[in-house]
Amino acid sequence: MKGSKKGIVQILLILALGIGIGIVGIIAWNRLSGKQLPFGAKKGKVVRVTKLRTKTPGVISQVITARDVSAQTGEPKVLSSKFSKKEGEIFVVMKLSNVKRGTRLEYVRYLNNKYLDHRSMEITKENIDFANFSWKLVDPPGTRVAGEYFVKVYTDGKLERTITYSIS
Repeated sequence: MKGSKKGIVQILLILALGIGIGIVGIIAWNRLSGKQLPFGAKKGKVVRVTKLRTKTPGVISQVITARDVSAQTGEPKVLSSKFSKKEGEIFVVMKLSNVKRGTRLEYVRYLNNKYLDHRSMEITKENIDFANFSWKLVDPPGTRVAGEYFVKVYTDGKLERTITYSIS
């Protein structure tokens, strides 16, 4: 009986060691492949980005906030950096240059220096001039809180531009 208990204990220790190594491997894989909040962003905190993930720098030549954009071209129509709580839609418009299909554009948005949300898109057409992210009044509660917002815009993981806007 003593030998079988010792064998069971050894098997359990090997199993626990294997699970521990597996967990460490999964965590390392997720960090290396970027499967976490983008660029080290954590809810409620503004963090400094230290990862080097550059592929396509210099794609975004300008970032503008707007109340409306052209449905055909995506070009901003009504520029503004000040919005009301009841604003229908707020756009962050990116003027692009030499963008290739497959390029990933991402943003991380902060309200009063606290992480708010993030989103990404992949470019599906070559050489488009504009792309945008927008927030509608019907977006999740809390997105129309009065305050100072800033948005960091990334191309393939590289910080390209930062823009601010306010809601009162």
